[in-house]
Amino acid sequence: MDFSSAIAYNKANSTKRLLNYIIDIVVFMVILLLMTMIILLINPNTSIFYDIESSPPILFELFYLFLYGLIMFLSEYLTKGRSVGKYITGTQVVRDDGLALTPSDFLKRNSIRLLPFEVLSFLGNSGWHDKFSKTTVVNKKGYENDIQITDDIELLGKA
Repeated sequence: MDFSSAIAYNKANSTKRLLNYIIDIVVFMVILLLMTMIILLINPNTSIFYDIESSPPILFELFYLFLYGLIMFLSEYLTKGRSVGKYITGTQVVRDDGLALTPSDFLKRNSIRLLPFEVLSFLGNSGWHDKFSKTTVVNKKGYENDIQITDDIELLGKA
């Protein structure tokens, strides 16, 4: 089966990808806020926030990027290629070869988010996290319909 044509035809445009990013950042901020509230409820006298705030800015940024990558890894892994943003926009991550996504694919994809300026890479044809992990964000319904049609045609040919 040729997945490349189904992927190319249903590839999410940069507007949807930007919307995915914005929604996912908002969700990430809400998760951080909830985590902060839980930590403060458990231990109101904690100094962890002072320690983070007083650390060099680059360490704070790396910590923030690591947490974002971890949250995105977990959300995409647990939902088989979808984040909250992707649910809202009707998109999904797929492998370029059409095989099922593996934990390694999600790890590669979300580790690349630690690279400086990676967030700007979506302005091109595909983001670095897609390019290096050999994945693509597609419009879910159209992609699944095209795969189903291809499967049905192959079954007809065998009948």
